[in-house]
Amino acid sequence: MCSTTRKPSFVYVYPHAPPLAKRLSVACITSYSKPVLVSRTPRFLQPRRVSARSCVVLDASSGRVLFAKNPNERREIASLTKIMTCYTVLRLAHCWNLRLQDLRVEVSSLAARTEGTTAGLAAGDVLNVYDLLFAMMLPSGNDAAVALAEFFGALLHTHRSQPEQTHSENWRGYPQKLFVHEMNELARAMGLSQTRYNNPHGLANVFNRSTAADVAKLSARCMRSRSFRDIVATKEYTCYGCRARGVHEFVWRNTNRMLLRGYSGVKTGVTSSAGPCLCSSVEREGRHIIVVLLYSKTMEDRWGEAEQLVDWAIVSGRKTAADISNKSGAKRTEGRNCMCSIYRSN
Repeated sequence: MCSTTRKPSFVYVYPHAPPLAKRLSVACITSYSKPVLVSRTPRFLQPRRVSARSCVVLDASSGRVLFAKNPNERREIASLTKIMTCYTVLRLAHCWNLRLQDLRVEVSSLAARTEGTTAGLAAGDVLNVYDLLFAMMLPSGNDAAVALAEFFGALLHTHRSQPEQTHSENWRGYPQKLFVHEMNELARAMGLSQTRYNNPHGLANVFNRSTAADVAKLSARCMRSRSFRDIVATKEYTCYGCRARGVHEFVWRNTNRMLLRGYSGVKTGVTSSAGPCLCSSVEREGRHIIVVLLYSKTMEDRWGEAEQLVDWAIVSGRKTAADISNKSGAKRTEGRNCMCSIYRSN
């Protein structure tokens, strides 16, 4: 059922061995016919029970999954969708050598009427793309997400010489669909095989799904971007836009409470079908830890569970490092003793 040699740090686990799989901290089963290589963590180093239906603790520095619970279970991810929306905007602007502050976007009536959490945008408001990214990522504005998708979808139509549809009946909503298609193309290029986007904001949709493992991998990639890090680490943002009666001041506060505890991002989300979701990023003791929680039991549970998992990752890392150091020290001492006995016998 499992093969071991000299207390290995990894074991092979077959899907038909649930008792052993339950004792493992990571069980990423991708095939029903082949054994799976998983990391074995002693029971005393495992975190306490987590209410989230799916979760992943990722060491972004090494790419190693430290802990997982149903990591590959596809489910709705609510506003964690906006992580990819933001990344897609930043990537397209970079590819086309566009300066975000120079791109002016007029908010459409469709964007302004978008349901759910809002950044307080009205039809006809004019803001630059840089400000709209804060409007989307801080208060989780669905209106800002649609405005960005429409704007960059139209640019994609222009840059890629799509069939002329500007004056057709199908043009309304077409730029947004084109942008979502680009999100899916990026997801495929990044190896997010279990992810499929159907909108740019994450409102309840059975076709807008991902996994905790894919969200963690995406977030680790996004956090390499300085622009992305600056946005998701901002607690409050103030800017000015044009409105029908003149200049209007916008003030947005981040919904991510983990920033108050020294975290660096990344996004919150909640819908009735996705439940309370959270993706957190923090750097401690030289390690970059990302925690993804999907469908936590309550809105409040996700904050404590994220902190608990990060603390566990840091403490278990110390114990593992100390254990490795002690073992290597014992081997060196054993080697010296053997050499001394050889010299004495001669």
